[in-house]
Amino acid sequence: MTSSDVARLAKVSRATVSYVLNDKTGQKISDQTREAVRRAAEELGYRPNEAARRLASGQSRLVLLVLPHARLGEMIVELAATLTSELAARGLTLSTHFQSSGGASITEVAQRLDASAVVAMAPLPDGESERLAAAGIRVLSPLSDPGAAGYGYQNTIGATQLRHLHDLGHRAIAFAGTDETGLEPFRAGREAGVRAMARELGLPEPREARLAADGSDAAAIVRGWHRDGVTAVAAYNDDVAFVVLHGIRAAGLACPHDMAVIGMDGEKNGLVSAPPLTTIKPDLTAWAQFSSALVLQALDSGEPEAQPADQGLTVVRRAST
Repeated sequence: MTSSDVARLAKVSRATVSYVLNDKTGQKISDQTREAVRRAAEELGYRPNEAARRLASGQSRLVLLVLPHARLGEMIVELAATLTSELAARGLTLSTHFQSSGGASITEVAQRLDASAVVAMAPLPDGESERLAAAGIRVLSPLSDPGAAGYGYQNTIGATQLRHLHDLGHRAIAFAGTDETGLEPFRAGREAGVRAMARELGLPEPREARLAADGSDAAAIVRGWHRDGVTAVAAYNDDVAFVVLHGIRAAGLACPHDMAVIGMDGEKNGLVSAPPLTTIKPDLTAWAQFSSALVLQALDSGEPEAQPADQGLTVVRRAST
């Protein structure tokens, strides 16, 4: 099937078929005509020729998602899956790449794949953004760049955790970070949110420590916090919260009686931790829609400006607070 067949069935021109199926902006085409074209294309099983589309637009329809080389929780996996669906609905393909210390640079990978844009979920190595831009590849960092529209999300996570603990009566609160590399921008943003909300509520400056992922130092850190009067912990994410819970048990303390804990990500394992973990569950669909809107805006100046998603953070309270 060709676009001529679609045009014939929908009783429109081939140009109109191209405008509708390629989502071209700036064309005065009625909703009724657009629906007729889409219905005809679906009935005939027509799909636009990707090679022809690329020749016409001068750019590929592939977007490269760059993830940090670090342990990633369920949230980032679900976000990538949702972003894949959001972009696919707009005719774009998402390919995932993990940063590594060796091998080809991100610019080389993006060029080999003929990517039109790179969505970076962590800061890129020095000079990489400039090299990508010089190669004509757009770079977007919606959550990891302090100057990006969506970065405030990290601060809001920490502030929401602190507010929840404060509302339960806690005054001496600690922030549990992670010692894993690649996650610094997220950790720094969330810790800043915890500290800012503590100042706003007139609370003492929160204690802070970066716990080893294997829990080897958790008991010692928890004992120190308990000795200093800390009664609640805002953890960087659910994985770190699980380490804190391990430290509480190893220190001979009880949660939440001696120390309450709240995580972030809404991981399912929180349902079966000891005790079940209070966490924050984000609205991943809203953030995937925001990120895909940023990509579309970068690829087509006619697209409306992407607006930061509603924070969409829900506190899921369980037995750990």
